[in-house]
Amino acid sequence: MKLVVSAWYPYQHQANAFQQLVGKPSLERIALEIVSSTLQNDVVGPYISLSMDDDDLPLLGLPSIVEYFHRHYPEKALFPDDIVLRGHARAFATMIEERFTRFCVADISSHTGWKRPTWNSASSASELVITTPPDLEGLVKISEHLGFRYLAADTPCLADALMAALWWTLEDQGRLEELEKHGWLKTWHERNCTGLPFYRLAAA
Repeated sequence: MKLVVSAWYPYQHQANAFQQLVGKPSLERIALEIVSSTLQNDVVGPYISLSMDDDDLPLLGLPSIVEYFHRHYPEKALFPDDIVLRGHARAFATMIEERFTRFCVADISSHTGWKRPTWNSASSASELVITTPPDLEGLVKISEHLGFRYLAADTPCLADALMAALWWTLEDQGRLEELEKHGWLKTWHERNCTGLPFYRLAAA
């Protein structure tokens, strides 16, 4: 298996957080931009995928990759055992991935390989993409009420990896106020993103 990753910084952050989440064995990581694939062209855009040695069709997106690892390597405990907490973890992951996508869309003009047209400089579209609800307030309220070290349990899961990648992405964009306004998320970051299980690496 190979982890195929766009060189664009948000997806580098997702790949780093995922590899820190799963630990060993580490996956061979290759650049999306050099992959010969029907899915790699100028209009598809950036993404992260898992390429199987015996399958021509990769798994696209971090949620599907983590689901694959969860089912094939249950010992890694990438989701909580408790069914209710597992539901929270998947819901949190969906909410975080949406915010991640919104901020990527807002900053897509910085992606040099993006060949599709974007809004002009006078447009307010990028800010509207970010400010249009939903926010992460619901996630924060539930996670704080649960009271675990991580977002949905006492062990890190997909939601935590996505949150780490979102944090680093917004750090690069100078928009950390989106997350730091929530005291619970600041506490989560201080506990979990300064060494173990997550730590920031320089984006390529």
